Amino acid sequence: MSLLQTIRVLLFATALTVVPSQLVSPLTAQEVNLLTQDVTKFPVVNSARLEKNRRTPWSTPVRVIGPFEGSYFAVFDKHHWSKGLLGSEGSRQAISFWSPDFVRVLFTDTTSQCTSVYDPKTKQTISNCIDSDTTPQVRQLLLKIGEQVFQLDGQNNSFEVTKDLSSALTKAPDEEINIRLVLEGGESVDSRIGKRTVSGWKTVYQSPTSVNRSESAPPNLVSPIPWPGATSSQPTELIEVESI
Repeated sequence: MSLLQTIRVLLFATALTVVPSQLVSPLTAQEVNLLTQDVTKFPVVNSARLEKNRRTPWSTPVRVIGPFEGSYFAVFDKHHWSKGLLGSEGSRQAISFWSPDFVRVLFTDTTSQCTSVYDPKTKQTISNCIDSDTTPQVRQLLLKIGEQVFQLDGQNNSFEVTKDLSSALTKAPDEEINIRLVLEGGESVDSRIGKRTVSGWKTVYQSPTSVNRSESAPPNLVSPIPWPGATSSQPTELIEVESI
């Protein structure tokens, strides 16, 4: 091979190895977050679905690995309380999933119908209860962080996380957060997010200042205002709070 041919081959090979910076996509905030974390210490889940009896790590950051969304941090929260005396009227449960781009909520209202039969042989009363669940759509989510109230409008129980909300969640003090769910029929249900979940928000939402998050539809934010005075269904007897 002549010297001229050799130079041409070298120039061609060099051109193949040079990739214009315009063709390289910048890392997303969540990708940077994953690279800077020791991901091996986080539990792995393969789905973001919400179910009443799902077995999943609650109130602790997890790494979600989905077939379409890729890998990202998230945290599941569950709050469960009874209705009536000692749960005689059933129970209610609010499950939420907090990811970098959206929040998903599942509200379940369980009604118990119990009958009692006295057994003369054993001289005992036997109770039999049948539970029925309803899962109304949640069309609005309100969060109170400090003196700030975020009002989020959503569809199909999902709510967008904007830059303002992400920043507030990252800076939230490690304490219980009050939330309000406005159901499709207009009923307001008050619930809460446990402080372990609030602490987990820092892992989910911490990101570089160059986070590329939607700013087109920021939540309605008023600070300070009193907690909205809508008629609500208050938790009565607390049975179980998974997010402590």
